[in-house]
Amino acid sequence: MNDINKINSAREPSDYLNLGLFVSIMLKSKKLIVLISSIFITAAVFYALHLQNIYTSSILLKGKDGYSNQPSSGIAGLGSMVGFNIGLGEVDKVGLSLEILNSKDFFDILYQDDNFLIDLLAHDKYLEDSGKSVYDQGLVKIIKTRFELPSSRSYMDNIFPIELAQIIFLKKMLIVRSVDTGLVKIHYSHNSPLIAKKTLERVINDLDQYVKKRDLSKSNQALKFLNSTDFNFDSTSIRKVTSNLIEAEMKKIMLSSIDENYIFEILDSPRVSFFKTGPFRSSMVIFAGFASFIVSMILIFILFYFNKKLHFTILPFRFHLQDI
Repeated sequence: MNDINKINSAREPSDYLNLGLFVSIMLKSKKLIVLISSIFITAAVFYALHLQNIYTSSILLKGKDGYSNQPSSGIAGLGSMVGFNIGLGEVDKVGLSLEILNSKDFFDILYQDDNFLIDLLAHDKYLEDSGKSVYDQGLVKIIKTRFELPSSRSYMDNIFPIELAQIIFLKKMLIVRSVDTGLVKIHYSHNSPLIAKKTLERVINDLDQYVKKRDLSKSNQALKFLNSTDFNFDSTSIRKVTSNLIEAEMKKIMLSSIDENYIFEILDSPRVSFFKTGPFRSSMVIFAGFASFIVSMILIFILFYFNKKLHFTILPFRFHLQDI
């Protein structure tokens, strides 16, 4: 035991990290901490002030009743008569429509529209006093001539291809669907509150027309098939099922033509919101202050450690951390 004490007493104090000394040096290094914090906070303030305000427009939607993935239950009866078991499954029209909203086929329709693309890519800033938007005129010209000039087409293909434009578009959109009620709320954010509302209305209307056209095309093809096909069955029941199928498809076409909103029922329309939803400038400054303190601690620890272990000298004078 005495030998162990002798060994411990023989060890130099420099073999240990003196936390008390480190804390004392931190207290004496207030100038360094203030300097680093000032740099971080000043940079964060300038960056936050440089960012433009973000405004969000929202729409609340209720999906129409789901529909069968078959034209009607009559086709199941027709299939059973000829030896096939055709099951019925309910298609989630709302979920299907939201997947279409995220598809490239649907976005390609928006991408072909110059005005939509200008608002998405060429918008520079929103003037709150006048309520007007400023655009990058060079990019506006390129977008408007992309179908006419090879140079503009090449620029768009290389700088803003459809894949990148879709990513930018989807980043501005947030879709929330309630598990309990099935209601869908879609948010669209933009630097201009007017463009946010206009774009959201445009997207929902185009999505409705896209799905309606898609379903009507299927119904017309089904009608064409049923009216032109001879099943060669001398059976009253088969003719009755076929007649029911034709009636169901005609009813679907009629309701689709007269119903203004095919997919969703709008419960709360998009509005122009003049309350910004971002950026959170105060949070940025607070985070910068916290980060600067952590960086200061790490820097002081590194300087303290190397000064104690390596005893380095900064010529022509010896470096002491407490002098900072």
